[in-house]
Amino acid sequence: GAGKHGAGATIEALWDILEQPLNGRWVALEGTLVEDDGKQVLELTNGVASFQGWLAQDTTYVAEFRNLGWQKLAGEILDPKCAFGVMKPGCGKTHRSCAIRCISGGIPPVLRMQDARGSINYVLLVDQNGESLGDRITPYVADQLYVCGELKQVDDWLVLFTGLGEDIHRVAPWWMQGEMAMCY
Repeated sequence: GAGKHGAGATIEALWDILEQPLNGRWVALEGTLVEDDGKQVLELTNGVASFQGWLAQDTTYVAEFRNLGWQKLAGEILDPKCAFGVMKPGCGKTHRSCAIRCISGGIPPVLRMQDARGSINYVLLVDQNGESLGDRITPYVADQLYVCGELKQVDDWLVLFTGLGEDIHRVAPWWMQGEMAMCY
């Protein structure tokens, strides 16, 4: 959705207007493409007017799932809309309050990971049932942390199913990043 809101409300409104779900259906959508680091998201800028119609496909879309097992991943939690280019910077402690508002507004959180070679990848974070983590994840935004869970590849996205609680561990809180450790 536009602003600091996810597409959930727009999709639900479309279900009501069209009197049928969009799941598994081929549709044409209009919006603003946001992309960075090889990942793309579509902002449904015009709300329900973003729906441009059904595409004539004789098959139902079925996502490809591949189970990658239990994983412990390191990175920073942020919102993909800003991280992929709407805001500069879209990560780190300077972006923390904005990311919290975006995630609270329904934009799904992602874990931004960077390896030793500097390659960046993103993992969509959901609860153990595949539902939104919503405000349960916001206390961890912009922290360097480890998140554990069941990792799956869904088409070209990695998705981590996590229960939080025992599955999340801070390495450094947002307020310490870039700070010198104090000795007493």
